[in-house]
Amino acid sequence: MEALFILIVFAGVIALIVSPFFMGVSEKWEISAVDSRLNKLNAIKDSMYKAIKDVDFENAEGKLSEKDYNELRDYYKEKAIMTIKEMEKIKAAAPHPRGHEKEKAHTKGKR
Repeated sequence: MEALFILIVFAGVIALIVSPFFMGVSEKWEISAVDSRLNKLNAIKDSMYKAIKDVDFENAEGKLSEKDYNELRDYYKEKAIMTIKEMEKIKAAAPHPRGHEKEKAHTKGKR
């Protein structure tokens, strides 16, 4: 009987010691997934900006007709806008927006 009691107490102590290592793991994965998606969208946005600059340059060089220039510029501009909106939507739905860890650390020291 005493051995069972000691075993239960021992298991409880081990669970308490190990639990912090497993808490928040899924939260960290969610944040990592959000950051990864935002990084990909940011790369797409940057490529759209570069494409707009390239189209502007080619137009200035006289390599594009006015119709082609307007179509290409509008296309890349619309893609950039859609990407930015998607980024804002992800940031709004994120479990913890970027910088939240800094807030936690900052408020932790004030207790």
